Amino acid sequence: HNWLGLINRGKSLLPLIKEYSSYIKNSYKEINEYYYKTEDVIPSAEWYLDNYYLINELINELIQDLSKQYESKLMYFSGGDLAGYPRVYLLVSEFVKHSDNDLDFNQLREYIAGYQTEAPLSSAEIWSIPIMIKVILLEKIFYQVERIRFIQREREFAENWLNSVLGKNENTDDFGELDKNISLSTVFIEAVARRLREYGSDAKVLFNWLDNVAGKQNLTVEKVISTENYYLTSHGVTMGNIIATIKAVNAENWSEFFEGVSLVQQILEADPAGVFSKMDFESRDKYRHEIENLANRFRVSELTVAKEVEKLAGEQKESPQNHVG
Repeated sequence: HNWLGLINRGKSLLPLIKEYSSYIKNSYKEINEYYYKTEDVIPSAEWYLDNYYLINELINELIQDLSKQYESKLMYFSGGDLAGYPRVYLLVSEFVKHSDNDLDFNQLREYIAGYQTEAPLSSAEIWSIPIMIKVILLEKIFYQVERIRFIQREREFAENWLNSVLGKNENTDDFGELDKNISLSTVFIEAVARRLREYGSDAKVLFNWLDNVAGKQNLTVEKVISTENYYLTSHGVTMGNIIATIKAVNAENWSEFFEGVSLVQQILEADPAGVFSKMDFESRDKYRHEIENLANRFRVSELTVAKEVEKLAGEQKESPQNHVG
């Protein structure tokens, strides 16, 4: 990504987070009411409803953790299609995209380590990795909820339409003129077809009309049913994986992760006095923050400061002067 160029100011992700969060929260009532009114099973909706508390916690944590002050510490792309977006956001997005919502944190460590052989990340960027994972998961939930609401509305529309048509015709073979050129969603077609199967051969005329409508999309009713069932199952698995990933992210030891991939940490561990690695986490973190502050003050990289500190300590023969602190 180096060729895209980096700047220290860019787009805030907070407006996007708030937009997604608002939609996800406002959808709960509609999805829940439909579910209990119809008992219509949509696997992804069941995952959403059963784990809404977890999704709500995710939203609250994101709004709390990703402050404008924190965003000011990140690096942003100055060119390319994602100009203005945080570098670490794109980095994590690419990893998640290839993981099929089933994150392996050991692979993530290797991925970050490999990236840093060409482009070292700042401490703030590394600490933001779990935040960026959560942003991406929130985005995925948003699209899942959008799909759930679309399915529910189309199924309700199909049910009302079919009741209206059947209510006007006691004879299921006589439906008058039905518009064969009408454009209907595959969700609508599948829902109507499912209901018509209850009538068997009595609904042959209406079923043939539905097949003609599907044919306008180069499909058959059977193909529509098969495809919709596949997508329902697939989206359910995806939503289940998203929920599992949220739990895994919450359970991960991110302090340990940070120290496992931080290049500054690796330099400080070479402390000539051999003291740094024996210190507790809070003390080590204090040292890293001091390096971060010095880097910002003198407008150099954290690695430059860390290497200089290690070099100066190495020039001393006695303790405590040979300690990186």
